[in-house]
Amino acid sequence: MSSNQQHDTPELLPGLAERQRRIKERQDRLRQRLPQTPTVRVEAANDDVRRFIKHKPSNVGFPKGGGPAEWPLDRFTTRRLRDGDVKLAGDGKPQQREQRAPAHQPAHH
Repeated sequence: MSSNQQHDTPELLPGLAERQRRIKERQDRLRQRLPQTPTVRVEAANDDVRRFIKHKPSNVGFPKGGGPAEWPLDRFTTRRLRDGDVKLAGDGKPQQREQRAPAHQPAHH
């Protein structure tokens, strides 16, 4: 490696750790302000549903080894429950889950 190439290491980037700490704190503050999304554990009605249906907005499928999946209780999940594709697992009570902040995407002008 030639001497004129730069390395992206913490030693060569002064203030990187502090900047990363501030970014993490900002993300945490934003995450706390987001609405909480309840989740439910659902079981597939049959093997075809288990293999082919995933919660589309989050792309969460059913575990390969069997058992229920944890999906947000949103319009997609409500529709699958109503259609009979999935059924509530366990006690069927929604649980509160912290919604992750979306990745930053630059605005299009």
